[in-house]
Amino acid sequence: MDANSYPHQTALESVALPDWDTVEDRIHFQHRTIERDGRRVSDTRPDEILSGGNPVFTDLGLHAGAILGQPGALAATASLKRNDQGPAQRIDRMYCTPDLAPALLAFDVLATDEVREVSDHALLVARFDLDVLRQVLTPAR
Repeated sequence: MDANSYPHQTALESVALPDWDTVEDRIHFQHRTIERDGRRVSDTRPDEILSGGNPVFTDLGLHAGAILGQPGALAATASLKRNDQGPAQRIDRMYCTPDLAPALLAFDVLATDEVREVSDHALLVARFDLDVLRQVLTPAR
């Protein structure tokens, strides 16, 4: 999904949150920040709701990066064409229910020249182990 917000487990990420003092596009600043404790900060609420605390969903990029040792899964996914919105960020994510996460084999962020021609967002590709998926998705008898 194009979350238009940021991952909440920032210590595990390979891309730092934007330094909003250096972002020239002030509309972008308003769209991507929220007020917390009296100041504007990067909006991480959607990810906190979906995958924080007692998670309903698992962020597949974070799972691949932190658990499977695939640091490329945490690459920036958006603002691939613009430079007035700060550095490229990981605002696109793919989630699954926690029981499906063990089936993940690989997670790739594709930001090739061909992708950049048609979008300012990278493509996300998740590959799963079919046998593990079948096991998880088959109801117990």
